[in-house]
Amino acid sequence: LSHPEVLTYHRWALGCATEPPFRTLADIAKTLNHTHIDILKVDVDGGEYLSFPTIFGPNASHHIPIGQVQLEIHPVPTYVNKNSRYETDRRLVARLFDALSWSGFEIF
Repeated sequence: LSHPEVLTYHRWALGCATEPPFRTLADIAKTLNHTHIDILKVDVDGGEYLSFPTIFGPNASHHIPIGQVQLEIHPVPTYVNKNSRYETDRRLVARLFDALSWSGFEIF
């Protein structure tokens, strides 16, 4: 999918893994020569808990200004009984929002 006059689609996945298609945000920005991000929209089906520490918080590996983050949060798979139900791990969610807050973002 590519419409060069308005957009180019890249088959990359945001993450902290080093194997394709996973790429860090810093690597993607460097490849595309981006110096800032106006809006970062993230829907990574549970991968936000692994990828966000590389983007936000004291251990962030990038230095790219981001204006706004739109984030979809998914439950963290935690087996809680024999029926394999899923429950959100509140500690990971709290760490995610702490990292966003540390980076100067507010929930609105």
